[in-house]
Amino acid sequence: MRRSLRVGIVGGSIAGLSVAAALSRIGADVVVLERGPAGFATRRGGLGVSPQLCRALAATQDGMLRHVVHQQRRLWIRGAEHEEAANIAVTSYGILWRWLRAQLPESMVEFGQTVALIDGQTARPRVTTTDARSQDFDLVVAADGGGSEARRHVLADDAHAAFAGYVLWRGLVPFAALDDRTGIYGGRLLIANRGDQHFVGYAIPSDESCCAAMNWGWYLPTDEAALAELRAGGAVRPPHQLERCTDALEAFVRARAASRELWPGWVEQIIDRTIACGTIAPHPVYEFAASAMVRGRVVLVGNAAHLASPITGSGGRMAMEDALALADALVEHGDVDAALAQFSQCRTREGAALVEQGRQRGAAFRATTPRRTA
Repeated sequence: MRRSLRVGIVGGSIAGLSVAAALSRIGADVVVLERGPAGFATRRGGLGVSPQLCRALAATQDGMLRHVVHQQRRLWIRGAEHEEAANIAVTSYGILWRWLRAQLPESMVEFGQTVALIDGQTARPRVTTTDARSQDFDLVVAADGGGSEARRHVLADDAHAAFAGYVLWRGLVPFAALDDRTGIYGGRLLIANRGDQHFVGYAIPSDESCCAAMNWGWYLPTDEAALAELRAGGAVRPPHQLERCTDALEAFVRARAASRELWPGWVEQIIDRTIACGTIAPHPVYEFAASAMVRGRVVLVGNAAHLASPITGSGGRMAMEDALALADALVEHGDVDAALAQFSQCRTREGAALVEQGRQRGAAFRATTPRRTA
């Protein structure tokens, strides 16, 4: 960049903070507008993480993100069981968010800022919040997640995600609640597959412990009617945070009973203990691949641009890669528009490939043909 860019980032979750970290490293003047009142420091649940990408986003070489590397994968496939070597790094959402937040100046993130309008028709797009405050930027980055409100400013009517035809039931249970005398649960990625259903679990850290909780997900075929029932019954509660909810727990118990076949004992124990003392919530899976990630000076990143099935395990990674690719393009090109064109071409292609990978890997779980939804 020949001069400092003033950049407005809509959304202060993992994607938004990743972009803020990457662009502040190259000298941009960054403002993050997050509609929530306090951020995501306490959000629960696990996710895969790349230590290499974290190092690239770090303000200093000290204070590496707390994570756990699972070096074994235990697989149960329709009754056949074996183990194999693995190298899978995981952390918790809250730990990653707090780590990214620590890379940024305190004043860079503004909470309680709901964006009402993005006017990208001029060379300097204008962002107006619901309190009628307007700010002009050289560049606006939409990083407001899979249900992005900002997406329509880039893609207009082609901005809708499609229900994939299955629900990811997500669970979290204290590791201490599990009987791990055989050592199955610690240090392993656990995978069980029954053809049209898929279970994955792994231990995640807290600030005090490497194995603080067992994070798990059960991919279950769910048609449109069943999804509507889940919504009507109060089980689906966007933004799909892992909080103990009676409606969700009761719906899960019914879904489990209807599936009939049993999982292996180590899966059944995880599920039983989670019902007793953990948290379970349904996450309807949606898919979306942007046809373009840039319109004028408005840019999509992360799940706002490419919403892939969680079975790819790549949501956080893609957000970080988008952030670093945007920074690299701006450094490489003196012309901002040329940089954005390069970024869009490269990352749109990568995003489409990821979403297609998720569609293929999740094909066995689909109860319906995917269709667009508002």
